[in-house]
Amino acid sequence: METSLNGLYAAGDVAAVPMQFLSGALVFGQIAAENAVEYIHKNHFYFEVEENLCQEQVNKVLVLLREFSDNRYAEVSPNDFEYKVRRNINDYLVSPKNKYKLEKAIELMNKYRTELPDIVKVRDSHELARAVEISFIIDCAVLSAHASLARKESRWGYRHWRSDFPNTDPDWVKHIDLSLGARYPEVQITYRPVERMT
Repeated sequence: METSLNGLYAAGDVAAVPMQFLSGALVFGQIAAENAVEYIHKNHFYFEVEENLCQEQVNKVLVLLREFSDNRYAEVSPNDFEYKVRRNINDYLVSPKNKYKLEKAIELMNKYRTELPDIVKVRDSHELARAVEISFIIDCAVLSAHASLARKESRWGYRHWRSDFPNTDPDWVKHIDLSLGARYPEVQITYRPVERMT
């Protein structure tokens, strides 16, 4: 579960272990955690916590909680809002994919990102965590849609089947790197060649 950054371990979708669902997340999450702990012990990473930085993060959470809870027009629960977001992900981001569906997914996710702080009612810190997590789900959905739009071919069986590009292009072997850059929520896309094993 090692990444290219020393000391950073990944699990789940970001570790390129697709279609393993919760069981895969649990197994690879434990593997990543065990290796991260071993890395820390071998490299003796002990440091003091900077209280002022911690307090800054606490203040940010309190501001978010106040903004969400003070919105008297908000009436949708985080659970209901998340359900709607996930339904649209299943409708527009899974195979068979095509340009229309993927662009529609991006349009809807951008709409939900804007609506989230205005219509979701947060009553406590647990619901605030759910609301923040929904914003991450939206970001991941947008990145996924952009990646699928950029790959103008079908590959990996049904996992990435584009009805508008049904064939696999043997020359189109590259990584698609995505980031939500400085002009958030604008997505930056770059391509990187696949390093072949020798």
